[in-house]
Amino acid sequence: MTLKLPSCDTSVLADEGVYQDGALVGRVTSGGYSYHFAHDIAMALVPPALSAEGTALQVSVHGEMREAVVTHDSMYDSASARARM
Repeated sequence: MTLKLPSCDTSVLADEGVYQDGALVGRVTSGGYSYHFAHDIAMALVPPALSAEGTALQVSVHGEMREAVVTHDSMYDSASARARM
């Protein structure tokens, strides 16, 4: 599933732990900063029960817990709505 994370000094890369209420529930498989969306995006493997859009999780990035939210599988703006603003 896809996670949206706030951007900070460092970005999510891969193999970071995904947590819910302090319990390890999954792992990031890939990620990085999105210049288009201006925040970090990560792909992660978690149990299906935690994959609903809007689910709040945390990701450990360089020892710092960051809030993460499950988003739609594809954050692509197919209607180009952002470009038309």
